[in-house]
Amino acid sequence: MNIGKPLNKLEQKKVFGGKFGGECKSARECWMATGQTGSATDYLCIDGHCAFNPF
Repeated sequence: MNIGKPLNKLEQKKVFGGKFGGECKSARECWMATGQTGSATDYLCIDGHCAFNPF
């Protein structure tokens, strides 16, 4: 199963502000925070926090 490109530490910090679950209003914000790494469908915004889409 391919769930997308793994993010390096720098890319993770961009998304999550240095920790898992950076604040967001949409999955697109999470994707944009990575510099549009991968596909926008690789990200989710759950309860205001970024997460990776497992599917």
